[in-house]
Amino acid sequence: MPKMTGKRSFLFLLTIGFLCSLVYASVAQAAEILREAVPLERNHVALHLERYIEQDGQSKKPILFVHGVTFSSHEFDVNYKDYSLARYFAKHGYEVWLLDIAGFGHSEAVKDGFMPDSDYAAEDIEAAVRCILARNNLSSMDVLGTIIAVYAHMSSNYTLTVVAG
Repeated sequence: MPKMTGKRSFLFLLTIGFLCSLVYASVAQAAEILREAVPLERNHVALHLERYIEQDGQSKKPILFVHGVTFSSHEFDVNYKDYSLARYFAKHGYEVWLLDIAGFGHSEAVKDGFMPDSDYAAEDIEAAVRCILARNNLSSMDVLGTIIAVYAHMSSNYTLTVVAG
């Protein structure tokens, strides 16, 4: 290898630095996560349904996250350091969907005055699943959730895989 002079070394390092910045920029762009609010209504109640997807042009497997009673979908996207489960899954090949059950989080309150229960949750989850499956032209998908999601799943007409409880 020929000996590099000061000017040649400087140009070499400058080129390497430029190439490294291009690689960093492309990695940063690939890691960008799109958040999309998707309109959803069940029995005239507006539900909060949000989609997280990494913008890398790859096909993603949808997964629906369902919160427990007294919580909201916010528990899946804590915007602190790397605590966001939704963003973690989105960066690892999933199209992540967050749902707020009626009466919780950003979803509209239930109009009949009763607190939402597993029956409400089942209807809300089924509405979200129908929407997600239709958008992705699929017949099944995974649901990750707490105990209310398990109870709602047991009363649903859909074949879902509950991956955590």
